[in-house]
Amino acid sequence: MFRTLHCSTWLILLMVWANLPLDAQEATWIFEGVATEADPRLAPALKSGWVLSGSFLLDPLEMEEAAGLETDRSGRLSNGLSEAELTVDLYHQVKFQGLQVPGMAGFDYQNDDPDEDGRDLIGWFIPMRGKVKDTDWSIRWLQIWLLDVEGRMIRTTPPPIPPSGFPWKSSWFRLGFVNSDGEEAFMEGTLEFFVPEAALSEKEEDDLWESVVAGLSRELIDRDARIELLSNELEEARQRLESVRRMVDLLVEERESLQREKDRLEERVQPENSSLDNKLTQLTAEKAIAEESLVELQERNLALAETLGHSERERRRLQGELGDLRAAMNAPGPTPEVIVEEVLGSEGAPAGTITVFERPMVIEKPVAVPSTGEVQTERPSTSSQKAPERRSRFGPRKFR
Repeated sequence: MFRTLHCSTWLILLMVWANLPLDAQEATWIFEGVATEADPRLAPALKSGWVLSGSFLLDPLEMEEAAGLETDRSGRLSNGLSEAELTVDLYHQVKFQGLQVPGMAGFDYQNDDPDEDGRDLIGWFIPMRGKVKDTDWSIRWLQIWLLDVEGRMIRTTPPPIPPSGFPWKSSWFRLGFVNSDGEEAFMEGTLEFFVPEAALSEKEEDDLWESVVAGLSRELIDRDARIELLSNELEEARQRLESVRRMVDLLVEERESLQREKDRLEERVQPENSSLDNKLTQLTAEKAIAEESLVELQERNLALAETLGHSERERRRLQGELGDLRAAMNAPGPTPEVIVEEVLGSEGAPAGTITVFERPMVIEKPVAVPSTGEVQTERPSTSSQKAPERRSRFGPRKFR
């Protein structure tokens, strides 16, 4: 009781010395800062980068020093602090709100801490309540620390409360949350100001709002720049995709052209004279060259398909085109012909008939297997062909 009376008397003398009226000492203190770290369990309701702001009513005459905690350099002042409230907002849209509840509120102080090179520290604590939206988390405490590493913030103990606020050099805050299971989570950040509301001049308030507008402007400019950058990257990706699509179309056209050339060469394999072996050899060589070109084209096509595999939207379309190509390559081929020829005698009279089986040349078609990159061959099926027609002219059709 004596310490409380001594503290109150000391504060009254200080106010008289400062030529300030008693009722002027009760003032609203305001604070604002930015969250730099938030427990992931609070997301998405609370995130780092959001703004903390709030206020409380402080009456220094009602504050008293807690017995048993005071030393020559440290102690605690409690009571005299009421009507505290805080909000957490994003672009000035409130995401969370907390209000003061009954309980011990005040601040601890440490003057010229010898373990910290003589720094001064003041730690405010206010019991709060407020439920985080759509979660089972609720706020329990608001803590604010004021620090001066040079040790000039606290001149005497217990520290008087200046009308313009404490001359701190750095400050930060912490919000303590708890859920229904008793688990704790925290949201921390730095404070930009912590002063009595009356301590701000009109110019300082204008500067404060100008800084808020400038901050929003910078964020919008940065966002527009990111949008423009992403738009340019998207356009470049579209151009690369269109170029690859045109390349695929050219490869498909080249493949079809080679297939037509192959078919033309197959039609020309109709020997007409005694140089059958030479012509067959020549046509076989041409066919081998065409097949080699087809294999090379297939390898190029597979390599391109592997490159295009990184584009998810093109994967299904290319697989559909490759499926159509495989279906066209697996079309059934011709079946052997059975020809019945009439044999003439020495005087031109019929001497009987002879049956000739003409087996068509089978051209193996390469089939691409995208998963392994190997090339397999298959022979066209002849099970579904119609029965061959009979011919009565002399000799096999190959020699006519």
